Amino acid sequence: MTNKIKTIIFDYDGVLVDSMNLHLPRWNIISKKLGNGRKVKREVVKKTYIGGWQSFYIKILGVSESDLSKA
Repeated sequence: MTNKIKTIIFDYDGVLVDSMNLHLPRWNIISKKLGNGRKVKREVVKKTYIGGWQSFYIKILGVSESDLSKA
C-alpha cells in the first residue's frame, strides 16, 4: 500500500507556527551582506512587517531594489 498525501498546509503569516526565531538570523545576515547592517529585532519586525517582504527588505534591512533578487 502506498501512502498518499491528502493535505498540505502553508503557514505564510505565522498564525499556526511562530517561525520568527528562524527568520531573524537570516534577515540579519541579509541586512549585513546586502543592506544597512542593522540588527533586526523581533519587536521591530512586528511593528514594521507590512506590505510584503520586498517592502520590509528595502525599508528595514536597507536592501536596494536591484539586490532584492540576491536576497
